[in-house]
Amino acid sequence: MNIRNYLLTAICIASVFFSGCFERREEISINENGDIFIRALLGGDAEEAPQISELPNKGSWKINKWETTTNKEGRMELEIDAEMNIPYGESVPDRYNTDDKTDRGLRFPTTIKTYRKGSRTFYEFTRRYQSRKYNPYEIFNESIDGNLEKKIFDEGIFNVSQKEQTQYLNQLIPAFRLSQLRYIYDVLGLMVFNNDMSQDLRTKMMESARDKVDTTFTPDRFKKILARINEETISKEIDLVTKEMDMLFASVFKNHIQTDDGNLLNKFTKLLDNERQTRAMTDNINGHGFEISLTMPGQIVVTNGIFDGESMESVSWKFSGNDLNDCEYVLHAVSVLDN
Repeated sequence: MNIRNYLLTAICIASVFFSGCFERREEISINENGDIFIRALLGGDAEEAPQISELPNKGSWKINKWETTTNKEGRMELEIDAEMNIPYGESVPDRYNTDDKTDRGLRFPTTIKTYRKGSRTFYEFTRRYQSRKYNPYEIFNESIDGNLEKKIFDEGIFNVSQKEQTQYLNQLIPAFRLSQLRYIYDVLGLMVFNNDMSQDLRTKMMESARDKVDTTFTPDRFKKILARINEETISKEIDLVTKEMDMLFASVFKNHIQTDDGNLLNKFTKLLDNERQTRAMTDNINGHGFEISLTMPGQIVVTNGIFDGESMESVSWKFSGNDLNDCEYVLHAVSVLDN
């Protein structure tokens, strides 16, 4: 358990504290006519589950089971069993909740093609799990001594030597400041790209934000934060830090714009919130396990999936959420049916 995770996660705290996991299983079947049947079996620690906007919606899915129970350890568990039939020619949803209109959550565009060559019919399945932005905000691994961090977390920052306190804070504070500045860096960059501001104005805002962060989040401030790190208080503490950071960024932005006829401040705060929410969802997905099984007509002859050695018409894929960090994950299979 790392302090850096507390300070970086900001919005999504649950995945740090709870060791439970959440599993996403799908059974996909394609028949000879090209019709598709999808069964989604989602379950595990309810605290690790996706937000409701990321789960199957009743409008598009037939919900066979949606149940929350308490296990022997007193933890809440969620179990969902949903299915969907998709006639040939209709598009396959790229998310579980088709009512979700945001771009924050996990997307997995899926295409299924059928075509003939002579007396054979080919079926081609492709699913692309879109990459999740991660590494630009995860700059701690090379910056912080993990053994020292563990000692400080186990013993408390005021129970280690002054030298160890200073050493750790000298590692943690610059990394934390830089990880937070990355948010405003990206948001202002997007506004330049959208022609909402000049590059010169962006440079000035970044300089002001850097100065503000340096003077606000001092070693003494971090000592107070770290002294209260425990399961009961960290969520509130980090939430306050995040709100303060965003207010600081909004103040910097407001001070640098002469007029706000185009409602630029509102646009900036919305973009900043979206960036934080997107990262929070990425952190949550990291603890998920994925298992996709696919059955196709005829024999599967090309695939990057797992072949069990027996069934010629079925393959599967297993991966985890962190396989999607800054990397697209592609599922692909082609089957052939002799007519």
